[in-house]
Amino acid sequence: MSVRQLSRLLAGPLLTTLVLCVATSARGAEPPPSKTADASSTGWRGWLRECVACKADQARYGIQIDKAWQSASEELPVVVLVHGFNSTPQRAEPLLASCRAAGLPCAVFAYPNDQALAPSAELLSTSLKAFGRKCPGRRVALVTHSMGGLVARECIENDELNPANVDRLVMVAAPTHGSVLAHCALGLDLWEHWVTRDSGSPWQRTRDSIVDGLSEAPADLCPGSDFLTRLNARPRRAGVRYTLVLGSRAWVSEDQLRSARKSLSHAAWFCSMTEHDVEGCLAQVDEVFSGRGDGAVALSRARLEGVTDTVVLPFGHMTVVNDAEDQASREVQEIILNRVQVADEA
Repeated sequence: MSVRQLSRLLAGPLLTTLVLCVATSARGAEPPPSKTADASSTGWRGWLRECVACKADQARYGIQIDKAWQSASEELPVVVLVHGFNSTPQRAEPLLASCRAAGLPCAVFAYPNDQALAPSAELLSTSLKAFGRKCPGRRVALVTHSMGGLVARECIENDELNPANVDRLVMVAAPTHGSVLAHCALGLDLWEHWVTRDSGSPWQRTRDSIVDGLSEAPADLCPGSDFLTRLNARPRRAGVRYTLVLGSRAWVSEDQLRSARKSLSHAAWFCSMTEHDVEGCLAQVDEVFSGRGDGAVALSRARLEGVTDTVVLPFGHMTVVNDAEDQASREVQEIILNRVQVADEA
């Protein structure tokens, strides 16, 4: 059974679970502290991470540039890929396929994929500033997937972090105004380090999940979080050309929505929900409906004020990096190549 077939089979139950989760979150007396304050302020998580992290962990984070990149013309930008939530540079690297084939110098930025976004942006800033000192005047183009777009924007739009060598930002599937799926992100570390991983002792897996972050990123990704409110209040960085590439192929069709409504009508009593409540919750989860989102990010929450270069294509949030045979994914790669090759005219 393919991943797409499996997602279709599970679409109804998953949608029901998501709506109940959103409803429960909305009905809470007060949002959890991690949703009302910057995730970076959750001190005990940082303390625990410092207790178990070692120099080898820190060494794997930062910018890693392809071999022989210096043989490329200095007129070409260095294309730096920033991966997303609970991901790695290797999983997102297909986005660089066309750039590498065209001979552009490429690099990847690795960072703890579940920690708060502010320290991740600080790490990106430090890495880009170090590159700028080593290669003064060299242009940098940032290509991001998902949450990586928020990390990149915090880096270049925050005056204290701006490295001043980025002149192009291409964001693929960026959750500009958050995603309701962030409310359901707890447990993804279990998937990353215990289900899909086939090596490492129980201690090693536990330690790695702590070093990567303890569900701090989802707090920042929730719509209305302090991090997103502050980030989206800033203007776009002058001298940087922005591109948004958004997906519209989610995993719930209209037929599956009708089926899910029936399931929800039976499950609604669990949260003391009325039919009106159910419809209200469904209206909040555009992320998962085909034509309205990519399965994780809603089109309505992805657009960014001031960015006119916005392209919508029929790809899913993960198929854009996982499915090399997908036509829309190949189009995304070509769009990235086209945008980063154009010199800044601002």
